[in-house]
Amino acid sequence: MFHVLPNLPEKLLPKSQHTQVSPTETLQWFAKACSPLNQVLRDNNYLVENRFSAADVVTGGVLLWALKLGMLEEDNPVKAYIAKLMERPAFLLADDDLYAKVDA
Repeated sequence: MFHVLPNLPEKLLPKSQHTQVSPTETLQWFAKACSPLNQVLRDNNYLVENRFSAADVVTGGVLLWALKLGMLEEDNPVKAYIAKLMERPAFLLADDDLYAKVDA
C-alpha cells in the first residue's frame, strides 16, 4: 500500500501537526509498547493459543503500519512475526487486490 500511496503518512498527519517528541523518544516509546508482544512471540508464532486468529489480523495490521513507518528498527520477535504474517496467502491476495484496484 505504501508503494502505491507513498504520501499517505503525510496526508494522515501533516508535519505541521506533529508534536515536539523526538524520533528517538517515539521509537523508545514504541519499543516499550511492543515489549509484551515480544515476550509472547519469543515462544509462539501467533498471539492466541499459538493459533492464527482475528487478534493476529488486527495486531498485524497495526504492526504493518509501524514497519512501513520505520518504527520496527531492531530485529526482534515482533519484526519476525509481521514478516511471517506478510507471507500468508490471504495477505498476499489482499495486497495483490489493492494494487489491482489502484492500477485500474
